[in-house]
Amino acid sequence: DATGPLAGYRATEIAGGVGGAWTGRLLAALGADVARLEPEGGDPLRRRREDPDAPETEGLLHAWLSQGKRSLDAAGLDEAVAASDLLILGEDAPRAPINGRPRHATLDLSWFGPRGPRGAWRGADLAVQALTGMIHPCGPEDGPPLPLGDLQAAMIGGVAAAMAGLAALYAGRTHRLCEVSILESCLVLSDLQINDAQSLDRPCPRNGVNRFHPTCPVSIHRCKTGWLGVTCITAAQWAGLCEMLERPDLAADPRMATIHTRSEHADEIEAAINAVLPGRSAEDWAALGRELKVPCVVVPDAGGLLSHPVFTTRGTFAKIDGRGDATGPASPLRVEAPGGPGTGTPPQGAADPLAPLSGLRIADFSMGWAGPLATRILADLGAEVIKIEAGRYPDWWRGTLWDADSIAAAQYETSRRFSAVNRNKASVSFDLTTEEGKALARALVAASDAVVENHAAGVMPRLGMGWEQLSAGREDLVMLS
Repeated sequence: DATGPLAGYRATEIAGGVGGAWTGRLLAALGADVARLEPEGGDPLRRRREDPDAPETEGLLHAWLSQGKRSLDAAGLDEAVAASDLLILGEDAPRAPINGRPRHATLDLSWFGPRGPRGAWRGADLAVQALTGMIHPCGPEDGPPLPLGDLQAAMIGGVAAAMAGLAALYAGRTHRLCEVSILESCLVLSDLQINDAQSLDRPCPRNGVNRFHPTCPVSIHRCKTGWLGVTCITAAQWAGLCEMLERPDLAADPRMATIHTRSEHADEIEAAINAVLPGRSAEDWAALGRELKVPCVVVPDAGGLLSHPVFTTRGTFAKIDGRGDATGPASPLRVEAPGGPGTGTPPQGAADPLAPLSGLRIADFSMGWAGPLATRILADLGAEVIKIEAGRYPDWWRGTLWDADSIAAAQYETSRRFSAVNRNKASVSFDLTTEEGKALARALVAASDAVVENHAAGVMPRLGMGWEQLSAGREDLVMLS
């Protein structure tokens, strides 16, 4: 009775570790039939407590990661693998011989990859966070770095494995062995620091708690009630924040003109913010920020997440099977239309085994980080990605300097951040505020298999590029928003 784009596909998961379990959970949420074999003696996650002093939290993580899966007996392993499309080997799962292999791919997760000097090492989230440089910018300036939350590294490895599996299903034809290193998967979180270090020819500094080079401000501040997160990148955003703070002198100060120069005066800026925000609630400041187009938001605590209107409206949290009233995040992947299994012609498979998505064309309307990263992954896997910008509204990661000298020097072509997240893509410029630009964009979409966009809600429909407009007469179009 499964529905979703993976209905009819089967996966076998050899349990052991959070990353492999998250891979199976993501595939199950898309409709795949996932059977899970636990190691002899049971999955260690069954014995994990989220709070060491609270017995009722024992096994919560295991129950959450097992949502939508069925159990598999060891006696039926070989038969199940042979009948599967995908085999998932968890990063901490035993590597016992398996007779038979799945139709499309084996997803072999490990902490450091099976080859290389750390191939035999056991891993942990903190080790990967340290080795990738993720935590170097976090913490006091003159103290040790501070780790991020537990499980983040392993779950990012799980996402990478799921993407490898989806690409293998799309390509078809032959079995693939996909080796997924959690360490290498997490390098994506250090992309900014790596590119900034190359641009500046020096390591990125640790500037202290609540400070992250080079953006300033990008920080969280106490209000009369609650906390407010504030980010300013563009000149307009900085001017809006200064208006919020009733500090026109800061807006006019040439020392504060760009994020790079503002970071040199972080003490002064934070003092100005902290002098004003305690006068009103975080909700009031966030509302004013929206009016002035300043990126700022209320920072909820864990309890506040469960009652947050964005999350409650979208059904972000769902009950965990068999755990009473306990809830956890639902799958972040929502397929809106159409329901049920896909009805398109199955792909014939890519000719190049290292480019499983070759032959797929993507019209990429995205900007910044999240959307371009998604399409970069598709391009890395062989898809033809065509990035759409406009000269009057370029991707903001090309830079924030648009004076005559910077334009004459083509400064917008020198951003390492932009280049890194948009590698392997083609580029085109359409002005979507004109009828000619819209017609050209629609023609590109008509010749593409999928559309990706990450603009603010409502922008694409207002431009005539929303799902309803672009999918008219196109039952085979995929749109990621």
